Amino acid sequence: MNNEQQYEIHPAATIFPMMDEASFAALKNDIEKNGQQKWITFYQGKVLDGRNRLRACLELGIEPEGEEIDDDGSGQFDPYQWVLSMNLHRRHLTESQRAMIGGRLATLRIGHVKSQREKDGVPIGTPSTSLEESANMLNVARRSVARAKQVLDAGSKEIIEAVDSGALPVSFAAKVVVEEPDKKTQTQLFKKGGKAALREHITEPPPFVDDVKRNKPLPDEACVKAFLKAENKLQVLDALIDKLTDEQRCYFIESIKRKDSRRYIEIVYKKQQGSSDVV
Repeated sequence: MNNEQQYEIHPAATIFPMMDEASFAALKNDIEKNGQQKWITFYQGKVLDGRNRLRACLELGIEPEGEEIDDDGSGQFDPYQWVLSMNLHRRHLTESQRAMIGGRLATLRIGHVKSQREKDGVPIGTPSTSLEESANMLNVARRSVARAKQVLDAGSKEIIEAVDSGALPVSFAAKVVVEEPDKKTQTQLFKKGGKAALREHITEPPPFVDDVKRNKPLPDEACVKAFLKAENKLQVLDALIDKLTDEQRCYFIESIKRKDSRRYIEIVYKKQQGSSDVV
C-alpha cells in the first residue's frame, strides 16, 4: 500500500480531530529520525488508532507497522469506548474540545445504535440516550455536546477546526452557526478577523467571560453566592446553569468546590443518582 486512500478508516477513529499542521510536522520529523515507535491499531481491517502516524509514514515512504485487535465476535468490544480510553489521557483538552468529541461520538453512535436496534427488533422510534452517554463519557454538560452537534452539523470547516483547536468556545461557535447559517460567510468572517469579526456579526449578549479581565470579578460570583445560600440547590443549579457560558460554568463549579467542597460532592452525587431533594 502506498497511499492513505488504500487504508480504510474506522468511524470510531474520527471522533478525535487530526493534528494541526505544526504538531503533525513535529511527529513526522520524529518518525523520520527515530522510526515509527508506536504501531497503528486496526479493527476489522480498518484503522482504529494512529491516523497521524499512518499519514506521516506514507508521506515519508515508510511502510506503516500495525496490529489488529483480536476480537472474539462476542460483541463485548466497543471500538468507540476503546478510542476514547486510548486518546483522552494523551491530550490536554478544554471543555469545548471535549464537547466536540462528544458531538462526533453522539452522531456516530446514533447510527450504530439504530443499526443494532434493527438487528434486535427494537422500534427505530425508541429514544436514544447517546447525547447523555457522550456527555458522561467526556465529562461535559449535555448542552455542551448539543451545541457541539450544532457546530458539526451547520458550521464551516474553518469554524469546526477553530473549536477543535481551542480558538473558539463551542458556545460561541454554536451561536455563530445559528445566526449565520451560510458556511461561506462563516469562513469569510473568520478568515477576515477571527472571533472579533464573528462577534460583530452576531447579536452576542456582552460580556463573554473570556473577554473579562482576570483581575476583575467574573460575572457569575453572585450565582455562586445564591447557590450556596439556596435551600434546594439542585433547583437553583438547573435555573442558573442555562444562563452561563461554558467558561462561566467551569468557574462556577470550581468556586463551589473551593467554598464548600462537602456540599459540592453531595450535590454531584445526588445529581448523578437523578435525585431532586438536595437541601
